[in-house]
Amino acid sequence: MNADGDILADVMVGRSDRLVKLVPVEPCTTNCIQVNSLTVRSRFVQDPTDPGHCYEGGVMYNSTRVQVTVVNESGAALRGVTVSGRFLDDYWTDEPRTAVTNAMGVARFQYDGLCGVGAVAFLVDDATRGTRVLDRTTGTLSGYAIPR
Repeated sequence: MNADGDILADVMVGRSDRLVKLVPVEPCTTNCIQVNSLTVRSRFVQDPTDPGHCYEGGVMYNSTRVQVTVVNESGAALRGVTVSGRFLDDYWTDEPRTAVTNAMGVARFQYDGLCGVGAVAFLVDDATRGTRVLDRTTGTLSGYAIPR
């Protein structure tokens, strides 16, 4: 607990420690948005003239794709939900992204970034549609992959 009375915790996002402030939340029972699934896939895109290497100034990079599926409290897919989140890595990346779900309740995100940064994680910050509320007490709000 800090001097202001905030409760702080050390959590893992991907493979990296993050300091967070804990805030109370209540489960949503009606008019909810739940993150039903979150999939992260990441791959190392090599420089064809120098395969297998990663160095500053090179043309190689990590390409990461995320798929988030949102549903209502009954499990039905929700179209038109604005999902905001961020890509994080083991060092310095903090890249916010926003996408809107399709008819199947799926929002897709992509981030191409530096290679050699360890795991690349995605964290859902929020999901909104009209008066619906994101239920932060259930579902999957983060995931990570190690570029291969």
